[in-house]
Amino acid sequence: STPLFATQLFAIFRSPMTWFDVTPSGRILNRTSKDQDDIDANLPFTIQMSLENLLTLIGTIISIGVINPPFFAFAAVAVAYCLYVVKIYLHASRELKRVERISLAPTLSLFSECANGYQVIRAFKKENYFREIFEERFDKYLKAAAGGANLERWVSLRTDLFGAFIVGATAYFSILTRDTTSANTGNAGLTGLSISWALTITGLVSFALKTLSDTEIQMNSVERILQYINKPEKEADWEVPKAPEGWPTAGNWNAQNITYRYRDGLPNVIHGINFSIDSKEKIGVFGRTGSGKST
Repeated sequence: STPLFATQLFAIFRSPMTWFDVTPSGRILNRTSKDQDDIDANLPFTIQMSLENLLTLIGTIISIGVINPPFFAFAAVAVAYCLYVVKIYLHASRELKRVERISLAPTLSLFSECANGYQVIRAFKKENYFREIFEERFDKYLKAAAGGANLERWVSLRTDLFGAFIVGATAYFSILTRDTTSANTGNAGLTGLSISWALTITGLVSFALKTLSDTEIQMNSVERILQYINKPEKEADWEVPKAPEGWPTAGNWNAQNITYRYRDGLPNVIHGINFSIDSKEKIGVFGRTGSGKST
């Protein structure tokens, strides 16, 4: 994570001013704080827990199948259905969390702006105006969060059904093969052991899905940081082209037909300026407010 943070910080510092004009400060803070914290503290733990739960789940299913071999046929169908549900859940969860994060950034940015400029807001009696804006943005965030909560209920119902079918199939095949399978013949202990393992599958599947979803979400943090690192808006190189040795040799300036705008898509603020400055000449720029003196 250290190279990612250093590279991202370098990319932000080397960004042109036009990029800062269109990028909210709350979004930059979110990338360099919350997303970086997910990579540092949470991502390694969730990857470890995901692997542990997946291996435990696979081992449980294999153990039940060793005791009741016909269970493998049912398990193949059940696992295929579970993988289908997991695919839908992870895809939807990833997109919903992305929408939730995107909708949260403007809310935090507005809160920070209001906290810094509350004197001006009170002076112009705009409290209700900013309250309405905050409520509108917070409603958008709550809608995104509600979608994530509904998705959790959707997948919880299906994992519970999956666990119930596994327990029912284990009990059914244990009774069906009690006289034909050498592992079960006269050994009720193995039958009870397989059913007790089956009872743990619901919790294992639910926890495995949660850790997989958390891993997906925290990998989104890596994706967002890489977007800043690989963004096309970059400041011009500091060394190329390099000025010749001893430049400038004189203080003469000749500007011909200079036209300037702050970024692509905006109108020109300087239109065809021509001027000449001689060496050691003192220059003053004057004009009304907004005429472009600073530019």
